[in-house]
Amino acid sequence: MPARGQLPDYHVQLFDENSGIRTDMLKVIKDYSGFVWLMSNDRVHRFDGKHMKDYKLGERVSSIFCDSRNQVWANSAAAIYRFTDDHKGFVRIAFDTAGGIVIGRLFQLPDKELWVHTTKGMYEWDHTGQTFKKITLQEFDIPFPVSAGIFSQSGHTVFLATRDSVFAIDASNHSRMAMVSENNRGMYAVSNKLLLITGRGSISSWYDFDLKKITAVDVKKDIPGKKDEFLFIRDAQSINDTQHLLATHSGLMEVNSSTRRFKQLQLYNKGKPLDPTPYYNDLFLDPDKKVWLMHGSGLISFTPGQETIGLIRNRETVDEKIWLNNVRNFAEDEKRNLWISTSQGFGYWNFKNNSITMYPAKEGATDRLNQPSVRGLVYDGRNLIMGTSNGGVWLYEPSTKKYRRPVFEPGSKGDSVRKKLENDFLQQIFILPDKQYLIIGKNVYRMNDKTYQVQQLIIPGSNETSNFAYSDTKKNIWLCTARGMYCFDSMLSYKTSIKFGQEILTMCEYKNGEYFAGTLNGLYRVKMNAVNPVAVRDYFIPEDTRISFIINDAGGKYWIGSDEGLSRYDPEKKLTELFDYADNVQGNTYAWNSGYYNKAGQLFLGGNNGINYFHPEKIIPQKENLQVTILKVVVNGNDSSYFNRGSSFSLKYFQNSIDVEYVAPYFGNNNRLQYRYRLLGLDSAWKNNGNSNTIRFTALPPGDYTFSVAASINGDDWHESKESFRFTIASPFWKTWWFKSAAVLLLLLSALWFYRWRIKKIKGEEKLKTDYEKKIAETEMQALRAQMNPHFMFNSLNSINNFILKNDPDNASGYLTKFSRLMRLILDNSRSEWVLLENELKSLELYIQLEAVRFDHAFSYSIEVNQDINTETVIVPPLIVQPYVENAIWHGLLHRKEPGGKLDIHLWKNNGILYIEIEDNGVGRDEAMRQKSKTATKQKSHGMKITAERIDIVNKVYNVDAGVAITDVKNETGGNGTRVLITLKYKTNDSHNSG
Repeated sequence: MPARGQLPDYHVQLFDENSGIRTDMLKVIKDYSGFVWLMSNDRVHRFDGKHMKDYKLGERVSSIFCDSRNQVWANSAAAIYRFTDDHKGFVRIAFDTAGGIVIGRLFQLPDKELWVHTTKGMYEWDHTGQTFKKITLQEFDIPFPVSAGIFSQSGHTVFLATRDSVFAIDASNHSRMAMVSENNRGMYAVSNKLLLITGRGSISSWYDFDLKKITAVDVKKDIPGKKDEFLFIRDAQSINDTQHLLATHSGLMEVNSSTRRFKQLQLYNKGKPLDPTPYYNDLFLDPDKKVWLMHGSGLISFTPGQETIGLIRNRETVDEKIWLNNVRNFAEDEKRNLWISTSQGFGYWNFKNNSITMYPAKEGATDRLNQPSVRGLVYDGRNLIMGTSNGGVWLYEPSTKKYRRPVFEPGSKGDSVRKKLENDFLQQIFILPDKQYLIIGKNVYRMNDKTYQVQQLIIPGSNETSNFAYSDTKKNIWLCTARGMYCFDSMLSYKTSIKFGQEILTMCEYKNGEYFAGTLNGLYRVKMNAVNPVAVRDYFIPEDTRISFIINDAGGKYWIGSDEGLSRYDPEKKLTELFDYADNVQGNTYAWNSGYYNKAGQLFLGGNNGINYFHPEKIIPQKENLQVTILKVVVNGNDSSYFNRGSSFSLKYFQNSIDVEYVAPYFGNNNRLQYRYRLLGLDSAWKNNGNSNTIRFTALPPGDYTFSVAASINGDDWHESKESFRFTIASPFWKTWWFKSAAVLLLLLSALWFYRWRIKKIKGEEKLKTDYEKKIAETEMQALRAQMNPHFMFNSLNSINNFILKNDPDNASGYLTKFSRLMRLILDNSRSEWVLLENELKSLELYIQLEAVRFDHAFSYSIEVNQDINTETVIVPPLIVQPYVENAIWHGLLHRKEPGGKLDIHLWKNNGILYIEIEDNGVGRDEAMRQKSKTATKQKSHGMKITAERIDIVNKVYNVDAGVAITDVKNETGGNGTRVLITLKYKTNDSHNSG
């Protein structure tokens, strides 16, 4: 019962309607950003491996092309379009088609700009002028019109067709050749001197411009079963100088231009042959040497010359020909064909004639296989030895096509072993170094390789349900059981063992006495130390994953089948690669220990969904060069926004909601694609965004931002976008320095107005108060006037004006802010007879800071409050210290000739008394009296006099024992200074209110 199964020439990926690929696609290209562009009748489509986006042109499209600047073009017979962005799509480019010009193909010669072929000549794109210019080279002086639809190119040579001729024009040396040709339906260059032309009756011919010779193509001699010479070529693509692919009406072909020999190619998708009908339509070779092929059922991609993981599945529908995809094991015969074991019998895979013959089981039979589930499989050159799941061991002799059972020792002992074997669940038949066979199941048996006599072995671990036997490089024999690993020498003498609470399904030698052990719950690395063997979990395979097999290849890498699929581990690089359905892996469930190397070094793997096969060393590492492109930016939900490459957005303060769409074209398992992003200006750290290709930022504060995005397949190797998105969100006008300055000035004017209004009101109320109250009010107002004298306010405003004139907005704004805060504090404090010490010190420090700025920091200051004073509860009369500080600055420190002026203010308490000391290292009182600034002196004396009067009144009303002492001090350089000591009864809010 042979089942035809031609081995594939190429295993391909097919993107169909499930990926959004329409069935009417006519042409395919790929740009340098990794996007695949497809053309149907009236539109162009962009495909990134997951999403399709359509751009409708409104007329019939005849070709698409991506130039060396990575600009995508499309054209109809009458117009040319260029892709701009996702917002505008394809924009029409001015091109004059007057006089009956029909546009044919867009193409590009090496080191040239984009060219367009028309019925009346060639045109070249002028990138600087952004227009097409007609080419006036002499070699294009051919009899026009030429055909718009029949065109081909190879290197610098373009091929054009008229009604009765074909021209080969070499733009590099300005040469022109012509050959007679009529009724051309299509021509395809395989070199700069050789054409394949399909003509009348769909008969194709070779046109050799070197020999000036036309030779009809005869594919019958190369392709078995082809009865005619009918060959309609729809497209051609050169893989190298001699190897060329042809998309034809009868499938994909390969032709060697040196030998002129044709080969019909068989493409497989998901383990089954791809039907060549409906026809292949268009070919494209991308920069990564991957072929893209349009087919009636979708888009196909594959890489010629690069070995991939092969997959074979049953495709038969006739019952007697079906072989089940549940494949368990393999054995190679002397003809290098394969025996395969399945859940429904065994089969023979004949590579010579590409057929699989199945040998099903017959239930209840005694003369043939009666148990369909075959697991263990060995071929010894005479017999195929099979271990079944509950039918014992069978021997099949291919030469006689006869079955038989193994031999047992005569008597009851042998009969007991036979019954036990025939009811055992057998997992493996293992060849020992002495060529005898170890049969692995719930029990362990040994079978003689010559007599096929079976005996049960009683060795350590043989009663623990064995899963797998293995031989390492030192010829040790290992037995993996439900409880551990047992090591024996080549004669099965026990050496050592390790148990670590896991059922061992498979194992493989690693290095230096270490082994990989696969379990139902992940992978372990076992170190077989002489004294204390150790098993440590290896986390490059996820925990709680069933390991089906571990196989090391000639390159030192390990292939691991598990519930996660197929992985390859490189211990040198500590790199793990996961292969899945996009790599042609059959699924994520492999049969236990199904891996088998044939004599050619090809690895075969069985599982629930067919057979994978490949040369492990030829599977190149997965290096995905992902290219991330920012597609679109939407501001405040406005769909008209888009990403303008190379420029920066300037946004208003309320345009602070940003949506960014990006993508990395990837044509494997798109679910493995993951993104991360970074928004400099908000956060310098990368943020993971999973598989999502959009991100939204809301309520962004004003500032400069740079958005970057990166993509990865494995989570370790990240590929960042070449272009970043830069944008600026402006500050609102009320946060600008000029607005703050204007606001402070307005506040100052308001404060002055309030001050005058307050004075007027108080004066009106004075008439209703007693003389004593009038005296207190007058004293307080006089003190307030001394603090807010017009001289100080004028100088402060003058300083602000100087900063503005010097274009120093930062200092102007800072000075204004402090000045306004001082005015506010003074106004607030002036309303109360007592204020918190904390507020008094704040206003005092603001005043000192303003004077320090005004006088170019000619002095330094310090305010020291002992820790036992709580400034938040202590109260003092308002503005009681400021006049003495002002006096120290103006009359002491500012007349000092040497630098290093200092003003120290110290507060402490003792025995219920609050001490406030103001000390300066200025010129002293005597020198100050000699200064000629009489106006300033008068003002300061007036302020201090008012303060003294206030202290007297406070003493009378509140009995706080307030006093002031002024003394001269000698400073460290022998100069004079002044110390003022104010004393008050230590008073708090609570004591004041209760008193």
